Formats: sequence, structure tokens, C-alpha cells
Amino acid sequence: MDAYTYSSSTNRLYYDGELVGEQVKARTFGPGTQSLTISGPTAAWNDPFDGMIDEVTIASFAKTGTEIYSDFSLRR
Repeated sequence: MDAYTYSSSTNRLYYDGELVGEQVKARTFGPGTQSLTISGPTAAWNDPFDGMIDEVTIASFAKTGTEIYSDFSLRR
């Protein structure tokens, strides 16, 4: 199980509830009309994600690895 979280300052990548990557990046999102896109390494519109996604969950806060793993385990 892979998971990605974003807060106003940090991107985090988890695998089976364990943090495997982190990037500090100060950036904020505001209200808008643009769509959410899951893309390839450059995040460009012409570099799509080449794979399959089984489940997507969007929360109003960046969950911890423990919270992500717990949520996933409860759905199994």
C-alpha cells in the first residue's frame, strides 16, 4: 500500500505505513476550479501516470503513517 500526503510545507510518501520519502516545499493551495491530477514524474499534463490506482482517499489534513495504515487495515 502506497500513500502520499501533502501539508502546506511538506510532501510525504509512505509504503505500508512507513515514511519512505519526504520533500519540504512551502506552497499553499486556495479555492479554485482546477482539477486534481495524478501524473508522472514531471507533473506535466502530457506526462500521465502510467499505472493503475485502486483506491483514493482525500482528507482535509495530512495523515500520519500510522493513521494511513490504520485506515487501510480497517477497509480490508
